[in-house]
Amino acid sequence: KETRRAESLFVQLPGESEHTCLLDSDVAEALVTSLSDGVRRPEGRQNEIAELRSGAVIMYHTLLKEIVNPPYNNTDDSETKLSTITVGRIADLLESATGLGVDLDEVTGSATKILLWLAKGSDCEALRICESKKKISRLLLALQRLRVGSGAYNEGVDYDLEHLCVRRIGERFFELSSHDLSQIEGKTLTAAVRASVMMFPGDQHATLPILNAASCLITKDGNDYHQPTNWDELELLGEGMVLATCGEYELSSILWAFATAKHFDPDVFMALTDCMLDEDVLTTFTSASA
Repeated sequence: KETRRAESLFVQLPGESEHTCLLDSDVAEALVTSLSDGVRRPEGRQNEIAELRSGAVIMYHTLLKEIVNPPYNNTDDSETKLSTITVGRIADLLESATGLGVDLDEVTGSATKILLWLAKGSDCEALRICESKKKISRLLLALQRLRVGSGAYNEGVDYDLEHLCVRRIGERFFELSSHDLSQIEGKTLTAAVRASVMMFPGDQHATLPILNAASCLITKDGNDYHQPTNWDELELLGEGMVLATCGEYELSSILWAFATAKHFDPDVFMALTDCMLDEDVLTTFTSASA
């Protein structure tokens, strides 16, 4: 039987340096190898690390079940601790499965309960009170790493739970974006858009709220765009100037996401391609981004 594990994708949000964050597949190797001298640790040390990881996985499963299951002899889902935690904490829970390399078959049941809770949309306390677009972006990235969109979490449900969950999260992201253009950076927007489209490529119904949010954030500041020359100027521009915080990776990734979703927005395309003509962006362009 093939073991399903979370996809080995970048741990960092798009745009962060690859030298500061490791790939999921490199984590175990990094634990047994000195990053300073490149010397492999003794076998005894490797065994100790394996035992620590095994203990961490057991603790993770225990904590996850404690949060998503109702108290003993109580079948009311509203009594679970899941109903009291925030979007940021839910993202932490899901990201931990990726970081620990947990067998996805072992967490499918618990993860499905989390998706059922999030799919309630405005009736989900965590989504309703969330005011952070960055936390929602982290949540979408965690869901994508857990292979939401594959249908694995729809078993036993008479509708497309994964589709509905991503759409409900996207709707909250859109609400925050349309009412407040501040407090978001290019890498945060890129992570949200890219993760959503990777889960549901070409399915605009699931990803439309996120794509509309991106359009809102990009086009409303696109006319005033200019690349800041230093961090002091970036502070003066305000965090709402999402294009000012986009490098070549973010710009090309957002364009790729819109194309993959078959969502054509001429204003977005013009704003992003105009930014690419900036000299500072052109000089950093890589073949992958091109």
